[in-house]
Amino acid sequence: MIMSVNWWAIVVSALAALAIGSFWHGPLFGQQWIRAMGWDKVDKAQQEAMRRGMGMAYFWQFIASGVMAYVLALFIGRLGMWGFTGGVTVAFWAWLGFVLTIKFGDSLWGGKKELFWMSSGNMLLTMLVMGAILGAWK
Repeated sequence: MIMSVNWWAIVVSALAALAIGSFWHGPLFGQQWIRAMGWDKVDKAQQEAMRRGMGMAYFWQFIASGVMAYVLALFIGRLGMWGFTGGVTVAFWAWLGFVLTIKFGDSLWGGKKELFWMSSGNMLLTMLVMGAILGAWK
């Protein structure tokens, strides 16, 4: 059975994810993230090339965030966990069961521990906000 979803809530959730990611990886933890990625050693030409590719990166991140919001909306609907609290609850358990475990495995097998915490925290906040939007905006 295919469920109907609120497409406006999905678009707003995807935009919220971009805003959270921009703030998280910018003013909040930007310098630490840049160092952890090794980008503090990148020369000016490489920095300019990275800047030129940002438009497409934001586009594809918006698409990926939209897919995440859509699937989260399906989880919320299937579980009947509507409302702010229901959406946040489903989002938390989805983050714990899928996102955190995947990122933890990546960290164990050669990832950077600092990136694990920054990325996991970003995804927790993103998913909680998405859950709140999707749950409340049925």
